[in-house]
Amino acid sequence: MAAGIIAAALLAAPRAGYAATAINENFEDSVADGFAVGTGTYSIITDGTKVYRSNSATARSVVGDSASTDVEIQASVKVSSWATTTGRTVGLMTRYVDANNYYMFIYEDGALIIKKKVAGILTAVASVPYSMTANTWHTFKGSVAGTSLTMSVNGVQQLSTTTTGLTAGKVGVISFNGDVRYDDVVAADTSTSGVLDPFGLRMLNPSIGKQWFSGWSTGSARTYTNAGNMAVDPELAFANGDQTAEIFGSAGTRSGQMKLFGDYPRVYVRKNESFAIPPGISAADKWNNVEITFYAYSTGDSGVGWAGLEAVAKTNHWPDNWQCTTAGYGARMLFDGRVDFEKELYHSPNVNFQAGRVANHWTAAEGSVGGRLPLNRWIGFKFVARNIDAGNDGLWQNDTQVRLELYKEMSIGNVTNPTAPAGGGNWQLVTSYTDTGNLSSGTPCTHTSSPDDDSYGAASKPLTAPNYSIYLRTDGLTSSIPQYYKWFSVREVAPIPAP
Repeated sequence: MAAGIIAAALLAAPRAGYAATAINENFEDSVADGFAVGTGTYSIITDGTKVYRSNSATARSVVGDSASTDVEIQASVKVSSWATTTGRTVGLMTRYVDANNYYMFIYEDGALIIKKKVAGILTAVASVPYSMTANTWHTFKGSVAGTSLTMSVNGVQQLSTTTTGLTAGKVGVISFNGDVRYDDVVAADTSTSGVLDPFGLRMLNPSIGKQWFSGWSTGSARTYTNAGNMAVDPELAFANGDQTAEIFGSAGTRSGQMKLFGDYPRVYVRKNESFAIPPGISAADKWNNVEITFYAYSTGDSGVGWAGLEAVAKTNHWPDNWQCTTAGYGARMLFDGRVDFEKELYHSPNVNFQAGRVANHWTAAEGSVGGRLPLNRWIGFKFVARNIDAGNDGLWQNDTQVRLELYKEMSIGNVTNPTAPAGGGNWQLVTSYTDTGNLSSGTPCTHTSSPDDDSYGAASKPLTAPNYSIYLRTDGLTSSIPQYYKWFSVREVAPIPAP
């Protein structure tokens, strides 16, 4: 069967949505993305790093999908001080419906307790004595699967019980009568039913419309240089880069992979390869809020300072001289060990800004030498770029912020042709940033010689509009140090609801 037939079938029949809680928040951008305060007040302060703080007598803040059923939440928790001698409470929540219905995994007055509040009635389901030291960080974890609930502290399971009363809800943090700080809040659905993509990889956000999956595991081997073949590989475009892309097809030890090298490889997901301005791509075939996923295997370091693994979203980019329309957000894992986001405001002349940077990110256990990007192993790469939906009206024209998140998945290692990781992979947040326009530093983009087909001209404008292109890029790869790619996908996802 031709690869194009499979890709077209996947595009024509998007999966239905599903309950999806996928939270990984460290507050370093001073924004508690997606959190909604139910009671009390919260702020982000510096306590070594940025943390989420409340000193209200009663405080609850929730996040995630209200339809999530089986889920776990973990957070670093510290109590700076207590305001009372009793009623001292701090912990986590699951299956939160409202202030009268939720499960709690808490420390309270000298004990760890799993409680439920159903129809306003509080019930302690399980407890164990515990001494919690003030001004010390503790790692709390609460999980619910069906009727089973467990609670762990600092990696040691402390409580396990069963109960009924609630079936679905959000996750969150809760405290009473203390000056409490939270950091590194991580939450995810634990059931993989319905949350894996056609490759068997975990989707952090459900698809809501257009989606594209590479069809590299079908058909004969084929090679692309300066143009694609959309009859064979729909929407896979190569006409705006300098590369050799060898797709292995259904046979051989690297079936399903793409081998890539060249001076400046650019691999686009785009409806056509036209250089016309505009290119004749319909609104229905544009991308906006996306989750981009692929695995890559680098065999060598090109030595180019801006090269490595990179995906670019919210961009038209093609042709390069289309000035402001080339603007976009790139998520980067560079050979020199930096991970960050780059906002390109326009390409001719080149104007860009970086944020969310972490230097020498990688560890020796991951195969890194000196913090640099690990070579000769598979790295899962996931870039999520979503508007924050101002007014929760679904209109990008009203949005003023864009949330950027970069994730990695490291469970595969050094194999020639991997199978999908168990459970869809253990995706870890690498860095995140929310562009409120500040990432452009007030710089405007002014069209001087090309037609305007975007809304990015205003100074400090976040890139909220739909666009023609998604692309992968790298630089300076020779045939002796190629990269291999597998399981490349792009999916349209929902914007983030405004608090």
